Amino acid sequence: MNTWSKALALLTPKEKRRGGLVLGMVIIMAVLETAGVASVMPFLSVLGNPEVVQTNPVLNTVYEGLGFTSVDAFILALGAAAFGLILFSAFFRSLTHYAMNRFIEMRRSQSPAHKGRGHIVQGMAEHSAL
Repeated sequence: MNTWSKALALLTPKEKRRGGLVLGMVIIMAVLETAGVASVMPFLSVLGNPEVVQTNPVLNTVYEGLGFTSVDAFILALGAAAFGLILFSAFFRSLTHYAMNRFIEMRRSQSPAHKGRGHIVQGMAEHSAL
């Protein structure tokens, strides 16, 4: 048996499902982080050169598709969208870290090594009291 199989054998089916959920959250978090960083570039590009809205086919399609009439309003909306995505990404990152830590701590508290540790400490306290 390889290490991966041995580690999975220690988990119950419920723990495996929760671990899969945490893994999915980590993958979504990575995609959101990437999208958040990537969303800043179009905003800075338009902010530095507003004419790019007319020359860039993607930005022009979005500009016209959403019915904007002024470039300033489009820049404001683009900045708000980038900020919102970064904010949501930070919230989801916090939620994912909470889920990861909770999963880890629940596994740690249920491990045989952790359960036996209390008896050892209790025995040491009784021995030192004598």
